[in-house]
Amino acid sequence: MYKNILLIITACALYSCGGEKQQPTNQVTITEPEKVVEDHTLVISTFDTVPDEIDGCSCAFASDSIAYKANHLLFADDIGDIAYMKINGKMVRLTQSEHATKENDSTIIDSTATHALYKAKGIEVILDTQKGRNIDTEVWEETGTIKIKQEDGQTIKRAVYGSCGC
Repeated sequence: MYKNILLIITACALYSCGGEKQQPTNQVTITEPEKVVEDHTLVISTFDTVPDEIDGCSCAFASDSIAYKANHLLFADDIGDIAYMKINGKMVRLTQSEHATKENDSTIIDSTATHALYKAKGIEVILDTQKGRNIDTEVWEETGTIKIKQEDGQTIKRAVYGSCGC
């Protein structure tokens, strides 16, 4: 009988050891911190209200004549030193740093062509246009390209349609 009791106790001990393993209740899980990735994607958007700073003689450009007539502008300037674009969701004030026409730049062959460079913090905008037909007393239709470049090298180049005049 002593052997039977010893056998039952041993069997119970072996059975209880072979069951499910229990996890400690005070276990700590270590995870790596999340990495914050800043999105520097270059996005240009349209706007329909020209900033008050652009008053009088000006240029306004859209992606095409339909967008222009609907006042969905990509670019507006004061035919001087100031321009605006909506870049990465914000209205950005640009300052003209270069302006070339046939009269002041021998590399421009066509008398109706214009090249302008605008800058803002981390942004460079190049506007190359060709003067078209006269659409009002002192207003001309213009077509061309606009190139927006971020300091990280991202670039967007688009065709533009618009007008310049007083």
